Amino acid sequence: MSSIASTESLTILFVDDEDKARKYFAKAFAGDYRVMCAGSVDEAIDLLEDNSHNLALLVTDQRMPNKTGIDLVKYAKRNHPHVIRILTTAYADLVHAIESVNEGEVYRYIRKPWDLPYLRAEVERAISLFLKQREERELIVQKREVMYRVASNIAHELRTPLTGIGVSVEGIGEDLQKLLSVYDRAEAANMTVPPITENRRGMLRKVIDGIRAQVERAHNIIDMLLISARPNTEGRMEAISMSECVLQAVETYPVAEHQQDCISMNVQEDFSFLGTRTLAIHVLYNLIKNSLYAINGGERRGRIDIEISVVHGQGLLTFRDNGSGISTEEMPYIFNDFYTTKLESSNNGVGLAFCKRTLNDWGASIRCSSVPGEFTEFSLCFPIAMEGEATATTRPNTGSAA
Repeated sequence: MSSIASTESLTILFVDDEDKARKYFAKAFAGDYRVMCAGSVDEAIDLLEDNSHNLALLVTDQRMPNKTGIDLVKYAKRNHPHVIRILTTAYADLVHAIESVNEGEVYRYIRKPWDLPYLRAEVERAISLFLKQREERELIVQKREVMYRVASNIAHELRTPLTGIGVSVEGIGEDLQKLLSVYDRAEAANMTVPPITENRRGMLRKVIDGIRAQVERAHNIIDMLLISARPNTEGRMEAISMSECVLQAVETYPVAEHQQDCISMNVQEDFSFLGTRTLAIHVLYNLIKNSLYAINGGERRGRIDIEISVVHGQGLLTFRDNGSGISTEEMPYIFNDFYTTKLESSNNGVGLAFCKRTLNDWGASIRCSSVPGEFTEFSLCFPIAMEGEATATTRPNTGSAA
C-alpha cells in the first residue's frame, strides 16, 4: 500500500498501444490508485475530458500509431495543466523526451524497459507533487474568495460617490455651456462683465473632461480589482483578433494627458486567439497600468511599445517599456498571488498573477525580462485560433503543473 495518505480516490491515466504494457501497469498500481488505461492518444483525450477532476497523473508511452506521447502531454498541459505528466520512452526517443522535460511539458521521462521499483518511486514522487500543488491551489482559492468578498464591499462603497460625482460633472458641463452662452449674449449687448478668455474657456472644459476621465478610470480600476480577485474565470470563449483587442484596450484605458502619446502599437502580423474578450481587455489593462507606473517620473521620455506578430506558428504579443525595470531579486516572484513591488502604493499584488492565471486557462503563457533602469518586456505567447472557433466555457482555474 502506498505511504501517501488518501490516494485511493486519485486517478492515474496510463497510455500505451501495447496491451501487455497496459495490463502490467494496471496490475502494479491498481492496489494504490484508481488506474485507467488507454491504447491511443485519442482514447486518452476522451478519458482526460471525462475524468479531469480526479486525475492526478498521466503516464504515457512516446511511440504510438498516428499521434505520439508528446502530442498527448502537450494537449494535457494546455487543457488540464493541474495533471502531472510522465513520459515513458525507449532509448531511440530519448532526445524528444529530454526536450519535453526542458520545455515543461513533462515532469519526468522514464526509460523503457521499466525498473519497477524506480517506476513506483517516480510515480509516488509525482503524486506527492500533485497533492502539494492541489493544497497550494486550494489555499490560493480561499484567499481569493476572501479578497473578492472584501473587494466587492469596497467596490460598492466606492461606486456610490463615483456615480454621484459623474452625475454632478455632467450637470456642471451642461450648465457651463448655458452660462457661457448667457455670457456671450451679455457681452454682445455691451454689458459690463468680467472677461473670460478663450484660453480660460478651454481650461474649464478640460477640467470637466478631466473629471469625467478620472471617474471612468476609477470605475475601470474597480472593475479590474473585482475581475482580478474573482475566484474563477469561467465564461464563453471565442476567437478574438489580437490587434482589435489591443486597440480597444489602449483606446479605453484612461491615461493622464501627458501620457497619451507614449503608447505605440506595431502590428507585424495579426492573429486570433481563443479567449474571453472582457478578461483579455483586463489582462491588457494590467500590463498598461504596470508600464505606466514604471515610466512615471523617469528622466527619459517614457515609451510603451506594443508589438503583435506570429513566430514559429504561435501568436506573440510583446509589451516593452523604458521605465524603471524589475530587479533580479524581485523577478522570480512577480507572477505570485498577492506579491507586489509597489510597496508605497495601494497595489494589491493580484494583477500579474491574474494575467498569468487567465492566460494559462487559455493555453497561453506570459514571460518577463528586464534590465533595471533600462527596460521591462512582457512576452505573451498564444496558440493561434481559427476564426469562428469557440468553446462553451473556459476550464476551471486549476493552476499549472509541470
